[in-house]
Parts: sequence; C-alpha cells; structure tokens
Amino acid sequence: MFKKNGDAAIAGMGIANKVVSLVTLLLVGFAAGAQPIMGYSYGAKNNKRLGELLRFLFKAAVIGGFVGGAIIFIFANAIVRVFIDDVQIVSYGTSMLRALMISSPVVGIIFVLSNLFQAMGKGTQSMVLAVGRQGIIFIPVIYIMSHLLGLKGIIISQALTDILTAILAISMFIHVKRKENLTLKKEVKIGA
Repeated sequence: MFKKNGDAAIAGMGIANKVVSLVTLLLVGFAAGAQPIMGYSYGAKNNKRLGELLRFLFKAAVIGGFVGGAIIFIFANAIVRVFIDDVQIVSYGTSMLRALMISSPVVGIIFVLSNLFQAMGKGTQSMVLAVGRQGIIFIPVIYIMSHLLGLKGIIISQALTDILTAILAISMFIHVKRKENLTLKKEVKIGA
C-alpha cells in the first residue's frame, strides 16, 4: 500500500511514529511509576487508596493525553518540519501525526490498566493489552482499513486500534473488579 504512494508516505509515517513514541513513552513511564503503589494498595486490600489512585491516574492520563495530543495536533506541521522540509513528506507526516493524536486521550488508560493488572498479578490481562495494541487488534484493523480506505485506512489504523484496545481494557477492568469484589468508590461522609 505504501509502495503505491511512494517514499514520501513511508518517510511521513516514520516521522509521525517517532513523535508519537515520545508521547507514548511518557504515558508508559507515568503508568509504570504508579505500579508499585497500585500493587501495595491492592495487596494491602486498601481499596480506598487504590480507588483514589486510579481516579487520579485516569484523570491525569486522559487530561494529559488530551492536552498533549491537542498541542501536537495543532502544531503537527511545524513538528514534522523540524525533521524535514520536503513539502510532500511534511504533508503526509502532518496528516499521519494528526490521525495518531486522535486517540491520545485513551492511550494512557490502556497503560494504567495494563500496569494495574500487572500489580494485581493478572498477567494474562496485561499481556492481552500489550499484544492487542500492537498485534492481535492492530493487524486485523490495519488489514481491513487498508482494504477499505487505502492509505487513509492505514493512517487511521493505530488510532482505531487504540480506541478498541481501550474499550477492551475497560471491559477487562470491570470484569476483574467484579470478580475480585473491589469496591473503589469514594467514601461519602454524611455530616461533620
């Protein structure tokens, strides 16, 4: 598919992926840094603390992903131009970078839940998320989208995969939460 569109499409995707990897690595580090606290809270059966931590992590991941994604989306052209000044590559890279940023608010959720599953000793769920985002879900999505929309389908495949993986992650979290009988709700204090 890229061959029909030439080297400019490949170069544009390479630049876009490098920029996105910087954002992804920040989100991975953010979620991994909280993993020991998640593990300790879960092991100590301190559901209140775990719930507070997860609410903070979800808010921070979604808001951070949204703000970071919005900044990159707005300045995509200038960011790609930092790497190269070829008009065609900049055009491809800008559209690809913007497409990849569509899912940035949900990518952090995937990493938070993957690290939570690891902290809880739920290796299977964590592995499904890791392999799903770059394999099990991604491969069929890119295959289908490339056949349906050509290069545009390839461009939106990672964002679509991230959204589907986030839905899977949330579904698995709800299932694990019910199975483990975790109560992560805020305590409501009545009176003073």
